[in-house]
Amino acid sequence: MELINAKDLPCCPDLAAEPVCDRLRFEYVLERRQGDVTVEVSITAVLERCPGPLALGDLVYSTTLLPGERVRLVTQNRRNRFTYDSETQVSYRHEQASEETYYMASMDSFMSDVDVVDAGGGGSRSSGSFSSEASTNSPIGAFFSGGRVRASGNYDGQSSYEFSRRLSAYARSSHERSVAATRAANSVSVGEVTSRTRVEGESESSYEGATRTITNENRCQAVTYFAYQVNKTQTTRFTIEAVTARVVDPVANTTVRRAAFVPSDDVAVIPSGVLAASRDRLERQTIARAAAMARAEGVVASPAVEKELSAVASRIAPNGVYTRAAPAAAATMAARQPQPLSVQQRQTALRATMTDLARAGFVADDGRLTEEARRELSFEVTTVLPTTAVIVKGCLDPCVVCEPSRQEEIKLELERKRLENRLLERQIELLDKAQEYRCCPADETEDA
Repeated sequence: MELINAKDLPCCPDLAAEPVCDRLRFEYVLERRQGDVTVEVSITAVLERCPGPLALGDLVYSTTLLPGERVRLVTQNRRNRFTYDSETQVSYRHEQASEETYYMASMDSFMSDVDVVDAGGGGSRSSGSFSSEASTNSPIGAFFSGGRVRASGNYDGQSSYEFSRRLSAYARSSHERSVAATRAANSVSVGEVTSRTRVEGESESSYEGATRTITNENRCQAVTYFAYQVNKTQTTRFTIEAVTARVVDPVANTTVRRAAFVPSDDVAVIPSGVLAASRDRLERQTIARAAAMARAEGVVASPAVEKELSAVASRIAPNGVYTRAAPAAAATMAARQPQPLSVQQRQTALRATMTDLARAGFVADDGRLTEEARRELSFEVTTVLPTTAVIVKGCLDPCVVCEPSRQEEIKLELERKRLENRLLERQIELLDKAQEYRCCPADETEDA
């Protein structure tokens, strides 16, 4: 690896304008029973979002200022949250995530938090944590909650293909809802105020709204200002990437999934030491182990739960081994465990499943997704997301509201200023030619 000195770093580095695309992968698992063997058909969907150029948005504010009029404007949006702590006398702002993060979090929530009900009455639900509040925790936390949806039932090739069609239609609907939610969350409000309130804290000063003052310096013409919201264009692509099948062995489970996500309670624990000869050493260790078990299980500590966990934690040795003796029948049960499925059973079940999917036109003979199904289930759409940026344009009114005498007065004033400038120019020329203002006579030179 080549090292570079810090002083050799350029002050203005070159930045490449490459688009940064976001990708989310979802897996939808359908069960199919081939006799006594259960086969899982996994439908992998990919959602990709790529940014585009900026675009002019809607008109959010317009005002006309008469000659000499002044107005104070306040700009507010739902992405900023003003917080003031009366105890510490500190005020600060809380910023939300960007428009892209909000949109992708919304799509992740919609595509993961679904109900799948088959004809036999079975159901499956994958729940994600998402909220439309203007905070950073909700969009970021939503990415840890989804990604894999499992549906119970017995799906053949035709029903699996139909499930993919419904999934594509649901993705289109989720995209439209996510765009609408992003627009609502990133709305901008511009209004006029007569005064503003400032809250001073110990560390900094903050205003509840960004204020600015605009003035019409013209004396005979009005000025109209138009404030437009700046938008971002984006291209969203939804594709069914692959359809795979695997045999579910009840003995050898090969499923890899994410553990349950436990959101942080924003409460930090400070480690504490205890002497080995302390009388309450065992009690403190029991409480600490009970708290660790509650955090691992994701339960809220209560007197009943704490008592039960303390009873379990008290039987854990200092080395972390559970001290209660295992049942005597454990060895017997281990000897009676069923054997894994044979290779022939696996191949027969997989061959029958892929043949059924190929008969429905979902996959080709080689097991890959057919081009016809890929075109039918995939879509690409270009949409516009609003930003909190505002661009202001001004228009000078061609109508003159001053009377003729006032207009003549303005002309005479401008003529007087022009003559004063000419007088100053003439005085400077005369000063350059005047010998008494020079450091020495014209025929002499100054000694070095």
